[in-house]
Formats: sequence, C-alpha cells, structure tokens
Amino acid sequence: MAPIRIDVEGVGGVKLTTDAELDKWLTKMGVDALLDSDGDQVVGFATLVDGSRYTLGPLILQQQQPPQPQQAGITDLLEEAKGGPLTDSEIDFVLANHSRYIDEILGKTDQRERSRLASRLWLRLCVRIKTQTRLAVRGQYLFDGPVPGAFGRAGTEVQFAVRGSSLFCAKTMLETGDLHREHMIASRIHSNQTCPTVMPVLDMIDLPGEPRPITMVTPYYPIPLAPLANGNLHEEGCVNVALCGLATIKAFHRKGICHGDIKPGNMMLTARSDNVVITIDFGSAVEYGESLVSVTPQFGLNCPLEGSLKYDLTCLASSLYVICTGEKLPETSKHLLEKLVGGNRKLPPTLQIVMICLQINDIDSVWESAKVCIEAADGMDHSLMVRHDTIWPKVR
Repeated sequence: MAPIRIDVEGVGGVKLTTDAELDKWLTKMGVDALLDSDGDQVVGFATLVDGSRYTLGPLILQQQQPPQPQQAGITDLLEEAKGGPLTDSEIDFVLANHSRYIDEILGKTDQRERSRLASRLWLRLCVRIKTQTRLAVRGQYLFDGPVPGAFGRAGTEVQFAVRGSSLFCAKTMLETGDLHREHMIASRIHSNQTCPTVMPVLDMIDLPGEPRPITMVTPYYPIPLAPLANGNLHEEGCVNVALCGLATIKAFHRKGICHGDIKPGNMMLTARSDNVVITIDFGSAVEYGESLVSVTPQFGLNCPLEGSLKYDLTCLASSLYVICTGEKLPETSKHLLEKLVGGNRKLPPTLQIVMICLQINDIDSVWESAKVCIEAADGMDHSLMVRHDTIWPKVR
C-alpha cells in the first residue's frame, strides 16, 4: 500500500503506510475507524466517541509515478493554472478520471482557450471536502457533474461531490454582489446550528481564482417532496412534514432570519430511519425586516414581501395544503382560510395546522397548538410527537 498523508486541523501531518497504522492513529485521536480493503481502494467510516458517524473514505491509493512524455501537454497547462508544479498523485488522478476533459483541452488550437479550459479543470482538482470530524483526507474528494434538477442562479453551480460510498452536494458561487450576501447569511444560519431539520453544511471552502468563489458542501438528499405534492401522502407523513417545517422555522426565527422560500421543492426526505424532512436552499433568506426578492409568490399568498416569521409560516401553510390535498392554492391567505372552514367536514390534523400557521404569529404558540391537534386525532401515531419533542428543545 502506498503511503498516504492525513492533515488534521491543529495537529499537522502524519504519514501512515498500512491500514493498521491508519486504524491505530485514528483510534488514538478519539476516532474508531472501520476500514475494508479492496485492492488499492480503502473505504471506511469514522465513529466519534460521542456516537456521531461520518464518512472517512474513499481513499484512492496510488503508487507515485513520474509523468510520461505524452502527459507533458496537459501537465504544463495545469501547472500554469495551479501556479506551481503538480504532484504525482494529482497527475495520476487527472489522467485516470478526466480523460474527456483532457481530450477537449488538447483538441483546441487556440492557446487562450486551452488555458481557460485547463483552469476550469484545475478548479475541479483542487477542491477537497472535509468531514465534520475535521479529518481532512487529502486526495480523491472531487466535484463531478451537475445535480439533476438543480439550476442555480447566475454565478452559481450545483455539483455532486462524489466518488466511493458517500455522496455530497456542493454549491459553488462567486463572491460578488448578491452572492456575497447569500454567503454571509448562510454563514449566520449555520453558525452553531443544531436543528436536525435544517440542511447541514459540512464545510465552506474558499476556491482560488478571481473573483473568489465559495463552495458550500452539504449532504445530498435525493428525495424532494415536490413530486409528493399531489394529495397522496398519508396523513402521518403530512404531519411529519408539518412538524419538521415548524422546527426549521423555529431555528431560523431564533437567529432573526426569514427563509423566504419554503415550499415542497425545498423540502427533502432523508434516508435516515427517523424520516426527518430537511429544509434546503437558503438563497432567498434575509434578515427580518429586509425585502424579499427571490421568492415563489404562490406559496407566500398575499403576505408582504418582507422577511418575517409570518411569511415563513404562510409559506409552510401553503406547502402543507398542497402536499395534503394536491389542490391549487388560492390567491390569498383569507381565501385559503375560507376554503378550509367553509365545509362541514372534520379537518385532518395537517389542515388544522395550516389554519394555525395562518392565524397565529408566535412560533411557540403554533407548536403547542399543533401538538393539541395531533394528540386529539384518532389513530394518529403519537410517537411522532415524542420524536419531535426531542427535536424541539434543540432549537430553543
């Protein structure tokens, strides 16, 4: 096995040459490493002493080899983009994994175009992901390919952070104008954030270049709720969405921030056993009192386009109504309330929560009223409340 180098924040570098040494070192650092070897690839997980489990792999281990003469063309271009010599492992990796880009670059006759494409390829190579353990395994964590259905605004790009057993998502944005503000708001949202229904950001990475791009690295949740907004989701599932949405709004409210674009398309069902629904996409978030610009108007109904608790509660109410019924939203919150109270039928808990969100502008009162609705419902799994009561204190 070729030597690998692990750089740890505040510790420096250590060289490890065997799986056993890696396991021993991680254990010494308070991490229990579970590693399996498969040829020259090691895929593993790290479990911290507090029980948190994070991906540590894959580590693609390659014997270092000097570049061959036929590699000189692309090597020179990439070293120009890097501003220094490439390491042997960088050369090996780009040849093994980016042959299509290499062919495209070397196929160009214009030197400026070749340099431009080489700079883009270097950005792909230089980005690395750190796990929350801050064990930065330098190597083969690279962004590769767009996320299906993710269309960022001008200056943003949403990509997979891939390879091996773990899949991440990364949003790269130029630190200019509105995108700089989005980055600052996102930093506030995630500072000391413990709410499990808010999409976690595993790392925020500065990339080289002018203007300076910022990359936010997050887990990848492949199951959006938008396709389920057709009235076919069972009632307990709808209640789960409601409770998770309220927990997210509480987490934002305690920081004085309005999400601004809560809707089924920005809520994702995780693959975790507890079925937590994560709220994503903070590009519309503003501080309370600021103007909302990038919103989805139909979910805000007629609520003023100003960052507020009321706006987020209205968007959640609209989302729950669409998910629960599959029906088109009316134009105003008044019309939606009239539609709900107009019939003689007993409303299910989710639609009762919709009414509560539209009528009460205090997040704690909304939560307590929602609990009363759920606890009074016939046949409802009350373990939902037990689980969410464990979430709620974390966002007080």
